[in-house]
Amino acid sequence: MSQTPHPLQVYCNDKETVGVCRVEFYTTGGAFLQGMKMFVLILFVAILSIVLPGLHFITVPLGILASPFVWIYVFLTRKGAVKRMNGNFFCPECGANNNVAFRGIPPYSNKCVQCQHDFTCSPVAPPPGSNPRINGVKLD
Repeated sequence: MSQTPHPLQVYCNDKETVGVCRVEFYTTGGAFLQGMKMFVLILFVAILSIVLPGLHFITVPLGILASPFVWIYVFLTRKGAVKRMNGNFFCPECGANNNVAFRGIPPYSNKCVQCQHDFTCSPVAPPPGSNPRINGVKLD
């Protein structure tokens, strides 16, 4: 996880504020392992489908053929993508302190702990020396 804080842009009811976030990105090794997990899972399901009469003529070959493509897809989409994001900020609507923790799946939105207004967060900068993507857009 990035040890240096990064700006976190927060939008709520046409108001905005800046908070602080720590963003963890998938490394190449982490993306490789995620891809391998999906590869093994699809092969395992394909092998288990042998016991399905009639259906196994389709599921086994498709599982064997699709698993490498799924591995490549997962690897390429995860590499450099946001894995986790933790942050804190003051609500632009009511001023309450909010601590948030998001998985790497956008949109990064939640409700304020005090006023219950919806807000959307977006990290502003990647950690130094990395080549991450946020919401599918490569950051430079």
